[in-house]
Amino acid sequence: MVTMLVVTMVVFALSRIQGDPRGVLLPEDATLKQYEDFGKELGLDRPVFVQYVIYISRLAKGDLGKSILQRKSVAEILRLRIPNSAQLAASAFIFSLLVGIPLGVMAALKHGTGWDYGARLFAMVGQAMPVFWIALMLIFVFGVALGWVPTSRKVDWTSYILPTVTLGWFAAAGQLRLIRSSLLEVLQAEYVRLARAKGVSGVLVVWKHALRNALIAPLTFAGLTLAGLISGSIVVETVFAWPGLGSLAFQAVSNSDYPILQGVILLITFFYVLANLLVDILYLFLDPRIKV
Repeated sequence: MVTMLVVTMVVFALSRIQGDPRGVLLPEDATLKQYEDFGKELGLDRPVFVQYVIYISRLAKGDLGKSILQRKSVAEILRLRIPNSAQLAASAFIFSLLVGIPLGVMAALKHGTGWDYGARLFAMVGQAMPVFWIALMLIFVFGVALGWVPTSRKVDWTSYILPTVTLGWFAAAGQLRLIRSSLLEVLQAEYVRLARAKGVSGVLVVWKHALRNALIAPLTFAGLTLAGLISGSIVVETVFAWPGLGSLAFQAVSNSDYPILQGVILLITFFYVLANLLVDILYLFLDPRIKV
């Protein structure tokens, strides 16, 4: 709650620092009466503190204003874009878990072997290469040269493949490295050695005892990653012409559509706050000591 309040203050302050909003929201041929009437409607004839209270009261009612370019409600525009970003985020998040966790476990168990170096190379490429370059290479190879999948836009289920891999590769690389480092540390713990000494199978030791205790750091990363994926990657959605929040934010910046940009920022903040809350709750199930 405090985080959201601070963000609203920052967003409000930035909207006022850039100048009188009427200079952006009204057409150039607006009359003086229209200028004054619109100022009264926005509360610009009142003290800044009162303006902020009006801004907060409108936010509490779900009123994010109207788009300068589209002349539509910002809340309605966001409502139409959220499902597209959520679907892409879900597919990229699942990809990151299905790829990152097994590769991280394998790299830890095969420490110092070719499997370990191969997994670390996968992680290094995913975190070092620019996202736009990976997107363009995937489009050129699998979309243009081979013609297996669409190169852009949301057409059918095959449209998810390239943006999912592009968006999820970085997340998968992060999960891999965190799982590997955490698991290597846990595998040296006394209770793991005791379980092996008792004759517990290696698979059970790794997946039930060791991995659960190595998931604290990866879980934190997963929560923040999921929030970032849902809010939309501007680069990925722009390259693939995906109709989500990321491309909407890019269009808002390009067209100086401040109401939409403010709405996207507040929505992204909400997703991050919610993701952190969910991660804190999941900590209780992974490590009962946190309850104390």
